[in-house]
Amino acid sequence: MILRNAQGETKLVTKTEVQKNMALGATFIEVSSKEKKELSISNGVKIESLSAGKLKSIGLQEGDVIVKVNNEVIESVEQLTNKLNNQGNRGVLLEIITQSGMREYKGFGL
Repeated sequence: MILRNAQGETKLVTKTEVQKNMALGATFIEVSSKEKKELSISNGVKIESLSAGKLKSIGLQEGDVIVKVNNEVIESVEQLTNKLNNQGNRGVLLEIITQSGMREYKGFGL
């Protein structure tokens, strides 16, 4: 039997590496230049997968792109996960671009 990670690879992934790409029940990937052009955006991070958690419960879907957190532009996966994992008891406002190109705002408390 061969075990593979979510990307289909067999290399070992450390807990630290996993935490860099995961927050609130979701994993994230960088948005490609082609996708940025198609969505008319210059920044953002795409939701790669969703499991039970806060982001799924507010209606986000795989493929949605988070462009801002609390009105701060998101440029990388690491920046996004740091923001989401270190908010304390504060509320969070996300600006997202859906797969259809619609701009939406979702808010929640932690």
